[in-house]
Amino acid sequence: MDDKKYNFQNYEEAIKSDNLIHSTRLFSAKNLINYISKGNYEELVDEINNNLVYKPTEEKDWEKLWYWKLIEDSEFVELLPKVERNFFEDENLHFTEVLHIAGIYFTLIDNNLYSNKSKEEITKRAKYLISISKDLEKINDVHLLLRGTWRKTYASEYSIEFQNIVSFLRETLREKQKNNTESYINDILYNLNDENIDNLYNSFKDYDYYNNNILERTSIFKNIKPDKFSEIVFNLKNKGIFDLNAYFNYRYYPEKTYSNLSIESYHKEELKFIRDLRKELIKKRKSLTEKPLKLSILNNFINDLEKISLRLN
Repeated sequence: MDDKKYNFQNYEEAIKSDNLIHSTRLFSAKNLINYISKGNYEELVDEINNNLVYKPTEEKDWEKLWYWKLIEDSEFVELLPKVERNFFEDENLHFTEVLHIAGIYFTLIDNNLYSNKSKEEITKRAKYLISISKDLEKINDVHLLLRGTWRKTYASEYSIEFQNIVSFLRETLREKQKNNTESYINDILYNLNDENIDNLYNSFKDYDYYNNNILERTSIFKNIKPDKFSEIVFNLKNKGIFDLNAYFNYRYYPEKTYSNLSIESYHKEELKFIRDLRKELIKKRKSLTEKPLKLSILNNFINDLEKISLRLN
């Protein structure tokens, strides 16, 4: 196929080239919305030209081996050790390549065309390569990628061995998503200061793929350490404490902002944090005898935390 065909210059050309349909299967939601609302198509064109599902590149050795039924013995014999070295020595393979190569070898083994490595050895290597893959950091959902990539379906995709690797891939992605979510929440809340408190309202508006929900609608305070967070609160200026109290009231009285919202289970999962934070702040307020204004504002926050804990109980 002519590579020039894929060097798209505008959105319409990209869509018409293969009768593509507007879809998040090809495009990220953010770039689709940007095109629909503002007519910006450059990002969509870039996504097509670099999409793993659609991306045209010069075929690699494993891609040539994927066509093993159609090649001559001489080429097959030449490709087999190359792909094996690539798989067992290269640690920079994209996780979709790992799936393809493992699937190819499972098929070859089933057809008595490969015996140098066992299925167990291939599975073990595939899991290792997936576990160290940096490309997973860029992935939110592997559902589409498991249908096929590099313009190819996966060999042996329904085999027990292949599905074992897929399950490991899903588990690894979930763990990375969990760590990324926790790191993001911790970064926001443990770096709270007088200048960025107002950002709290927008910081948790994005969709979180680990929880499959808007981050704001998850228990963001559940794993926050009350003693550490109380230090942050105590070091805020008076206005900062006032603004933080306002955010807590916004969060735990959702019906005041949105008539269709109320206290949910994710709020209730934060009850222990609220109670313990209140206890920590009560300890700290003893040192504010010479700062009556700050003491008053902090007391208001402490009192509101008590009311919130009663709501969540």
